[in-house]
Amino acid sequence: MAQSTLPLPAVLFDLGDTLMIEETEEKDDTLTTQRAELIPGVADLLRELHAQGVPLALVADSRPNTPPNVLRQHGLLDLFDYLSISEVIGVSKPDPAIFIAALDALGIAPEDYGRVAMVGNHLERDVAGANRLGLVSIFFHWNERRRTTPESADEIPNHTVHSAAELRALLASLSAKSPGRQDAASPRRFPPIGIVCHKGANKVAPENTYAAAQQCIDWGAGTVEIDVWTTRDGEMVLMHDAKVDRTTDGTGHVLALTAAEIATLDAGRWFSPGFAGERVPRLADFLRWIKGRARVFIDVKFAHPQQLLDLLYATEMQNDVFLWSGSDELMGLFHELDPSIALKVNVSSPRGVAAAHKELHARIVEVSLKAMSDALVQACRNRGIKVMIYEKEPSNFAQVIAWQPDMVNLDHADLFLAELECSNN
Repeated sequence: MAQSTLPLPAVLFDLGDTLMIEETEEKDDTLTTQRAELIPGVADLLRELHAQGVPLALVADSRPNTPPNVLRQHGLLDLFDYLSISEVIGVSKPDPAIFIAALDALGIAPEDYGRVAMVGNHLERDVAGANRLGLVSIFFHWNERRRTTPESADEIPNHTVHSAAELRALLASLSAKSPGRQDAASPRRFPPIGIVCHKGANKVAPENTYAAAQQCIDWGAGTVEIDVWTTRDGEMVLMHDAKVDRTTDGTGHVLALTAAEIATLDAGRWFSPGFAGERVPRLADFLRWIKGRARVFIDVKFAHPQQLLDLLYATEMQNDVFLWSGSDELMGLFHELDPSIALKVNVSSPRGVAAAHKELHARIVEVSLKAMSDALVQACRNRGIKVMIYEKEPSNFAQVIAWQPDMVNLDHADLFLAELECSNN
């Protein structure tokens, strides 16, 4: 067996909808799969890992000959050092025995389990089984055929990816240093660059919901960004668009609906059936829920400034939020009503930094990666203003880190944290 030259001692893979596309399976009378197509990019990824000397094992619930048939079909069988198959081992995932069979075959000692990655698309089987052994759990959210919302702490993945390309980037980062699952009793370690999750973890959960915010917290992000509109009867709710149509099963403008009407809307099914029943949070409830768990960046789409400020103080969140609005008038009102509330301003030049400081005493400026410059950074440092880079493309995260901003606003906190670990080591 080839010994890995990397700190990532092995990678375990599920088969169905992780390597092969289950909908393409051709089965015989014994329900053994004879042929199946692969998810785009996974064959190249497996060959790259093998070439790097990373031991590979399959951990699959299947008929005995299904994995060999599919892997042999695509010329991949010889890349795997061990196949741990449920009907051979005698147990199915998440039973630890099926994972331990693979780990033992690879010569992985229990003290090194925390550096082994397990990739699968099943929260109850792959993720929960990996987490219970302390493996690095990676949820391969490639399609919507199975439940995508964790129902217990064991089902919360360490990382979530949606394609072979994302998985490649994550594994490359983990290979620099592959930490084990953080002990729940230990204090959370926040990264030196503050992580802001744009609309929550909007790529893996429906935006502006509790599910999206919880995933950010689970990733270790320090700040959750949310959008706020006000209902017809004056209740502030989490919603990005002026209308509810895109992100709920309802129709109409938020301003034309009552809080009670919005409370009946399903804010999750549009994203995935697994999130059916997710509701539009009321801002008051959301702030009470998140207090002590994370800070909040509020993008104020439409709200009465004094009403919002009063709520921040009522929930004791005034020191754990910062605000922004696309309306210059609203921004001016927030500063006039309460100069102590932290405001964020978008800038693209040192002159913009100076204006943000003079007019609004901005605490934070948000800058696109392409607008970053040494002069802009120095202008912020001279005024005690924090720099937040806005960047959604994971392939640019290394450039973001190279600038060493105070904060970064992004969609994939999990991939950024992995890149950050790589940079720190």
